[in-house]
Amino acid sequence: MKNAVLIYHQDPGHGWLAVPKDIAREVGVTDADFSRYSYQDDLFLYLEEDGDMSAFMNLWRDRCGIFPQLIDKHSDWENCQEHWIRSLDRCSGARWVSPFARVSA
Repeated sequence: MKNAVLIYHQDPGHGWLAVPKDIAREVGVTDADFSRYSYQDDLFLYLEEDGDMSAFMNLWRDRCGIFPQLIDKHSDWENCQEHWIRSLDRCSGARWVSPFARVSA
């Protein structure tokens, strides 16, 4: 896991970190731990860049001592079509905690 390379998908409007579900389980999270702004398919969680991605990156760093290596994959909207990630099922968010609630006192 420590040497895994993750893909950071981006379009002109947003970005998502593709995390294999088996790696997410190793870190101790599932789709229920991420907001409904993130997506999933059978093999991956696609964590939205504004909150869920950074939460996962911090969990990874805490477990491995370093951040994962990322590969950027940017796609332009061709013919005004939305990115394919936006058509996937959303994460359930059943155990999601707002980043504002995560701030320690």
